[in-house]
Amino acid sequence: ILVNHMHLMFSNAQDIFEIRLLDNAGIDLHIEQTTHKKMLPAEKLWNELWQSEEKYIILKDQKTPLNENIYGDAIMVKIISAASNANDGPPTCIGGIYLLRHKSFARTTDSLTTVEALESQIASALYRTQAYAETIASEKMSRELAIAGEIQASFLPDTVPDLDGWQIAASLTPARQTSGDFYDFIEFDDGRLGFLVADVADKGTGAALYMALSRTLIRTFALQYPEQPGEALRLANERILE
Repeated sequence: ILVNHMHLMFSNAQDIFEIRLLDNAGIDLHIEQTTHKKMLPAEKLWNELWQSEEKYIILKDQKTPLNENIYGDAIMVKIISAASNANDGPPTCIGGIYLLRHKSFARTTDSLTTVEALESQIASALYRTQAYAETIASEKMSRELAIAGEIQASFLPDTVPDLDGWQIAASLTPARQTSGDFYDFIEFDDGRLGFLVADVADKGTGAALYMALSRTLIRTFALQYPEQPGEALRLANERILE
């Protein structure tokens, strides 16, 4: 929007402006309009703006680079993050706007209010963009956690096995979308029953898939080594590490 409309806001061919955003703005943007590159502010001036405690600075009697005639006054306005508030300490500067208008056409300082309004709109748009991106990321995470919860739940036993002389019950109630816990029953051919209780590190789809992998491997090696649970776990652990 700025690229397409800045030249309409300052439509005179002799208007010189530049918009810069710093790395902490979260977006790469640099717009300029000038008849001569040397009429744009040097890095030193931008650094003075970043370090200044004032919201804007006025540069009096800017001269043309070739014949040293006075072109006009210039203004440089900080772009302050809309997320800044009193609790965050000093306002966060995320960029700046430079404007120089030819004295024969307009007084640059008369446009200060316009530039400040533009600064506020840029900061607000960036804030809304970042907030929207965070919302999308949060929704994506919620969907991922929901999928992970479904994966984990699908690998829990559907029923509790019957064992003569015993009453067995099990339940798992996740605190959130995914659970860090896991249990399984392994029924052996000789009628014995193996119990597996595990804690799953981390959360999300990756952890859920690792849980599924671990369950499959432990079951496989447990059935191969029914008399050696330690050996079954050792082999499963080695395969997981691989």
